[in-house]
Amino acid sequence: MLFRKYEQHQTLVEKNTLDPVYKDESFVYDVSKNLMTLDGTCIIFTVLDHDVLGSNDLEGEAVIPLNILSGVAANG
Repeated sequence: MLFRKYEQHQTLVEKNTLDPVYKDESFVYDVSKNLMTLDGTCIIFTVLDHDVLGSNDLEGEAVIPLNILSGVAANG
């Protein structure tokens, strides 16, 4: 399920490193528990390298189902 009302967020670009650390950035989404417990509701993290010329390259992706998070599961 795609929730179009929620915008995408992007971290700042960490230049000249292959091992960036993002310790001071956070993003908040206000999602009801009813939506979070639905099968298929997830958050997707996409990691790209930043290219000045040309397009950014996909480095990896993680998909986390929200209904498995502590405090969200029907019995949690």
